[in-house]
Amino acid sequence: MLTISNTDLPSWITAFATVIYTIGSLALWYISSKQISLLKKQQEIIEKDFEKQQKYLDSASTHAIVDRHRDIFFQIIRDKELVKVFSKASKKRITQTKKDFLASIIINHAQSIWLDFINKVRSEREFDSFKRDFSDVVNMKFIKDRWEKVKDFHSQEFKDFVNNFIIND
Repeated sequence: MLTISNTDLPSWITAFATVIYTIGSLALWYISSKQISLLKKQQEIIEKDFEKQQKYLDSASTHAIVDRHRDIFFQIIRDKELVKVFSKASKKRITQTKKDFLASIIINHAQSIWLDFINKVRSEREFDSFKRDFSDVVNMKFIKDRWEKVKDFHSQEFKDFVNNFIIND
């Protein structure tokens, strides 16, 4: 049997306290590392959600701009005096000016749909349907001609999409 003398008791108490302290420290370290892991996961979720919201806002602001352009362009197309002013300024016939504005409306609309897909606002199924429809439309001569004139106003990514996947040469 183990006997502890009065002189050994403080050493045993110190050893026991050290073991308890070490176990407590390890438990605290374990809990802290789990909390840090959870905080990192929460931060990742928040960052992804923020990025998703930013992409949605990017798409929404593009739609707002495209909608305003469409309204202005349609106003010009419908107003005989305005279309004359733009035709004279661009040295084009009235019918060509109207075609240019209409083609710009279609191209800008396509850009907003493409951006929605890139920003994951539209599904791949919706986008595939749009691509087939847009390909038919954009390959009309007057729209294709307008694209050649305005493509540099668009992002390189959108230009690549139109030139590589839409235009049939």
